[in-house]
Amino acid sequence: MLMADLEHRSLKRQPLRARVIFLLRREAENEIGELRDMNRNGAFFYTNVPVTTGAVVVLLLLVRSERATVPVFCAGVAVRIERGGETGYRYGVAVKFWQLETPDTFMSNSC
Repeated sequence: MLMADLEHRSLKRQPLRARVIFLLRREAENEIGELRDMNRNGAFFYTNVPVTTGAVVVLLLLVRSERATVPVFCAGVAVRIERGGETGYRYGVAVKFWQLETPDTFMSNSC
């Protein structure tokens, strides 16, 4: 069966390489990883920190555009864990978001 046959996403994820800072509910310190791709529903990132399926994950991404670097805050749940493979990282983590905020959406939701 092809991976395309297993695709259950409602939105295609866009490739986006960026450093990601994340926090697991059980940990007190920030962890570092590398984002592979994302859309408004979820993301996939690599890390050396073990994450379990069902874990609450809070991400801070600093996404660069031509005009500025935009902070993106995301919170969700780990829905799939894979081996990091040849990436240099031990794990790959798929996260389904329940919250995604940029400065624009935060201001419009807060005011």
